[in-house]
Amino acid sequence: MDSSLPNNTFHKFPRLPPEIRRAIWELCLPCRVVEVDCPSPYITEPYRTCSFATTTTTNTRPPLISRVCCEAREVAFEHGSIYGSIYGSETEECSKVSSDPGYLYATVDAWIQPSVDTIHLNWMPAYNWTLEGWHDADPIPFFHWVADQTGAPAVSITAEMLLPFHDDWFKGGTQANTDAIIQLDCQREYIVALVMVSIHIPLDIAARSGLFGLLGDDRVKLVDPSDWVAIDKYMGLWTDHGSVDDKEAVAFKQLFSDRQAFQTRLERWKDDVAKVWVWHYWNHGMQIRQERPGHELPDRDAIWLGSNSWPDPWTQVPDPLTRVPFLFHPWFIDIEHRQLNADLPWVQRQKERMPTFHPKIMFRLCGRKCFLPRELRPRLGCKPAV
Repeated sequence: MDSSLPNNTFHKFPRLPPEIRRAIWELCLPCRVVEVDCPSPYITEPYRTCSFATTTTTNTRPPLISRVCCEAREVAFEHGSIYGSIYGSETEECSKVSSDPGYLYATVDAWIQPSVDTIHLNWMPAYNWTLEGWHDADPIPFFHWVADQTGAPAVSITAEMLLPFHDDWFKGGTQANTDAIIQLDCQREYIVALVMVSIHIPLDIAARSGLFGLLGDDRVKLVDPSDWVAIDKYMGLWTDHGSVDDKEAVAFKQLFSDRQAFQTRLERWKDDVAKVWVWHYWNHGMQIRQERPGHELPDRDAIWLGSNSWPDPWTQVPDPLTRVPFLFHPWFIDIEHRQLNADLPWVQRQKERMPTFHPKIMFRLCGRKCFLPRELRPRLGCKPAV
């Protein structure tokens, strides 16, 4: 044995049969959460110091294993490709892209492994009210198109598209968008990222932990909220190697500290999502009724049990030009004090057609110290060649 080789090297690996070596390379490939857009730190509640962009961009690059040797690279490109070239020849690609519904804020040149990756959409209705998104973006058709074209086994959205998970929103209504809700595919199952937890630690430490992939290049992870063993590992990683100056991580650690309270909130969120879903489909029915007066729809109050705690949340405001009353605003849902009328057949039908939502906790690895003043943060390096 060559004494110059380090002790942690598998010296006989090159002598293994090719099929075994290739199987090992395949097992080294990360199973990623591929974001079709970047989260906005200025919209996400509560506001974040992490820019998010570094994690999103890094997570779109080819896996590190593809740069180990020719054989590893060959295996990597058998299972994945840069998004856009994944459809075949350049001519075929152009044909495919022409049917792309389009999304202005979509990430480009993203590496996707169709058989294992999860396609994630960060968009939420508040994006359309920012300076950058004053025109109404409509990313859901694009999101579904990417998932269908790649054949991804799972898709993921943020809780804000349905019902935000943080405390303030349980006290009133929801900013969920009716047009967005009704575009969700009733035949799909959606992973829902309840919260985004950014972990700012050195990248070499993250890689050694194995929590962000074998080589630390799987920087967005979705964890079941009932898997406290995994949650404790991620928060323990920050506790051991993070900074107390990272106030957001401190807040998230407090969120997970009371497991019973967290699970109670989670069950409440699940119940309230059903209310939001049914309410928005009733609101959509009202829009249809304006165009087709004979459209069958139950009375508004028939779908609810209980009373509102607000003085008059159902007040309609006349349009100053047409004098026609506005539709009841979607966020006027007193979900804290009202329950769905489960005996009403219309409510039963809407709940049956509701997609299956799987709540998860999103952990994000960031190698920058975003919690520090900008002038003290580490400088970004250059993007490596493919």
